[in-house]
Amino acid sequence: MYPKKGILITLAFLLFFAQTSMVLAEETGQSEPKIWVDGQLVTPEVSPIIESGRVMVPIRFVSEALGADVKWDEETRSVIITTDHKEPSVVQEVEQETLPEEIAAWIENSQNTWLAQEKIHDDLMYLLVTYGEKPTGGYAVDIQQVVESEEEIIVKVAFTQPGEDDIVTQAITHPYDLFAMQPTEKPVVYEVIGDESYVPTLVGMETLSPIMAESRGIKIFRPAPEEKVDTSFTFEGIANVFEGNVLYRLSNEEGEELAFDFTTGAMGDWGAIEETIQIPDTVEEGEALLLEFFTESAKDGSIQDLIEIPLHVEKTL
Repeated sequence: MYPKKGILITLAFLLFFAQTSMVLAEETGQSEPKIWVDGQLVTPEVSPIIESGRVMVPIRFVSEALGADVKWDEETRSVIITTDHKEPSVVQEVEQETLPEEIAAWIENSQNTWLAQEKIHDDLMYLLVTYGEKPTGGYAVDIQQVVESEEEIIVKVAFTQPGEDDIVTQAITHPYDLFAMQPTEKPVVYEVIGDESYVPTLVGMETLSPIMAESRGIKIFRPAPEEKVDTSFTFEGIANVFEGNVLYRLSNEEGEELAFDFTTGAMGDWGAIEETIQIPDTVEEGEALLLEFFTESAKDGSIQDLIEIPLHVEKTL
C-alpha cells in the first residue's frame, strides 16, 4: 500500500550520530567510544572515532541498527539506504448524495451524548463525533483530517465553544460531524484540539445501541419505559460518571424498596453497565414498579443524573 522510501547518500564511510531513539554513541574518555542500541552495548566491525569532539559512527552499522537496508551502487558510487518506514497517509472521505437510514437513525440516537464512535454499514465505515446537547448555537465539531498510519487510524477533531461576546442562536443545538471512509480493522484514535482536550469513547462495546432513557451521564438501552417484565429482568446501558459508579433501585407503587445496589461504568469514557434484578415473590401479577438510576454528589450527597423507568410485572405461567 505504501512505497518504500529510498534515500540516496553520496559515498561516506563515517557518519556522525550524536543520539537517536535507537542508537547512542557515548564518549567515555577511553581510547574508543561505546555504542548502545536499544539499551544494549554493541561493538561494530569498524570502530567509531572521535574527531573535533564529535563521535563518528560507521554509516552501515547505524543504518542497519535502525532497520534500514544498505547497498552500494557502483555506477553512481553511492550508498543507497532503504527503509520500510511508511509515512502516514491522508484518508479520503467517501462522498454520499444521501445518508443511509440506519446511519441517520444512529446519529439521532447519539446526538445527546458527547462521544466519538465508529460504525460499519454497507461496506463503509462511519466516524461520528457528537458534542451532546448544548443550550445555544455557537458550538461546533469539525473532523479536520483522518490519517492512516501502519498501526492505526488517527482522527483529528476540533471542538469550538462560543465566546462571551459572540452572538449565537438562542436554541438548543446538537453539534456533530460525520466522516465516511473505506472499512479497516485498524484501531481508531482521536486527537482533539480547540476548546476541548479529550473526547469520550465507548468502553466494552463497539457502537451505541438505541437509548430508551437517559440523563447526562447515564444512558439506558433496556428495559424501555412501560415495559413488561417477568420475575427477573436485565438492564443494559452505559455510564460516564464520577468514579464510574451508578446506583439503581427498584420499588413498588407504595415506594417500598425491592432492590438496591450499584454497578460500575466508567469515568471519562462511556463504560458498559449490565445487571440482572430478581423481583421478590411477594410482587403480584400486573403490579407497577419503578426502576431508578442515579448518582450521589460527592459534595453534599444530593441525587444527580436521575432516570426513572416505569415497569409492569407480567409473570410467565
